[in-house]
Amino acid sequence: MSFQLHLHGLSYELRVSADDGALHLDLEEHDGGQLWMGDFSAQYVEEITRKTGSFKKFALFVQMLEAALGDESESVFVDVLTYADLQALKSRKAGADGACAAPPAPTKDKRYVILTYASQYDRVHYPLPLSPEGLSEPQQLQRVVARLQRENAELRSRVEVIAESGQAVASPGIEVLRRQAADAQRETEVARAAYARLQQDSSVEIAKVRQECDALAQELHDQSERVEELRAELVARSGEGRALERLRAKLSRLEQEGADDRDALQARLRRTHPPTPILPPRREGAAE
Repeated sequence: MSFQLHLHGLSYELRVSADDGALHLDLEEHDGGQLWMGDFSAQYVEEITRKTGSFKKFALFVQMLEAALGDESESVFVDVLTYADLQALKSRKAGADGACAAPPAPTKDKRYVILTYASQYDRVHYPLPLSPEGLSEPQQLQRVVARLQRENAELRSRVEVIAESGQAVASPGIEVLRRQAADAQRETEVARAAYARLQQDSSVEIAKVRQECDALAQELHDQSERVEELRAELVARSGEGRALERLRAKLSRLEQEGADDRDALQARLRRTHPPTPILPPRREGAAE
């Protein structure tokens, strides 16, 4: 079952489904397309009613919730609160503002569907916490389009029912419904156009990112090939350097061997050909 709620300046759609063992709530904000969801077992529901001091069986609780959403009873009604709203409610009930300790920050994103039962002498609040569902912008737009289509179909159906009942076409009720249907149709078209633009922009952006990735991959491949070329060149140069060192060592060794051979030859020549003695010069006037 689906119910439209207008609370605290915001519009919501609350979808309720229940079976013998569980209660499921799906809360969607009209303007932003934000979504909160909660699944509650029969045991959980009965436990929260027990904690309030006003116990209710699961089946009766579901009946009370549906009656409140359908405005079928003046003793039960529904509210949607934020974390701050719930804390303020708890503080008022406890009679001391700020007395409740704040839970961790993530719980502040929750919404709380509060079923209130008001009797002649008492008022009891049954809180049902809903967790936010992380939806992307396209998903949010899809949900908005689907909701507007549902509302548009419902309004058209109401117009047809009233028209078939024999009422005047120009009656104020018919005109109001027609205006609402036209407004819903315009909102649907706007949402569709926004979704189409988002899809187109996303496609262009994805193609651009892919091109950039392909260019970077090619550049990386080219750089890898260049690194391999430089590595091969360094290896080749390293081999040439080692060959040059070997030639230098061989040349030094040959030079040393040549010097040794030269010294040996000179020594041998000195042994086999001793130096000729040099005679002193003759003096003039010496006796003959």
